[in-house]
Amino acid sequence: MSAKNLTQRIKEGPVLLDGAMGSLLMGMGLVSGQPPEEWTINYPERVGKAHQLYEEAGSDILQTNTFGASYYRLKECGIADQHDLVNKKAVEVCRQYGGDALISGDIGPSGLLIEPLGSGKPQELKESFVRQATILDESNVDLFSVETMIDIEEAVLAVEAIRQVS
Repeated sequence: MSAKNLTQRIKEGPVLLDGAMGSLLMGMGLVSGQPPEEWTINYPERVGKAHQLYEEAGSDILQTNTFGASYYRLKECGIADQHDLVNKKAVEVCRQYGGDALISGDIGPSGLLIEPLGSGKPQELKESFVRQATILDESNVDLFSVETMIDIEEAVLAVEAIRQVS
């Protein structure tokens, strides 16, 4: 399905997204606590197989394996230096294995609470989301997903970042 056909597809009935990536990868050997995003680099064929399974099950839209690929989440895992590579490779793998599905650049929470409840500074979080969204956009995702953010302020920052770059 091409992006220009999304509107027509929506008119035809429900558009299906994929399911949870992390739990599916756990069934393929991902150890609890290990970041699924790291598998994009180390085991791209397994991540690709997950995308393929969702596409074969009828998903019209596949989300990149980037839920935890913001700078702050990758820093927490000790792989912030691979931020750009993880995000770019995630789009490549999703496209390679995703058949005709649309590719959604997935952006999840930073893992930080925003001031005054935590140490997250809104401008720095937005810059992190801009960086991630830029790489996903330059890698030619069809659309974006912002998901599972418990703080509406953080979700707004992510949406603003996406709008800034795409």
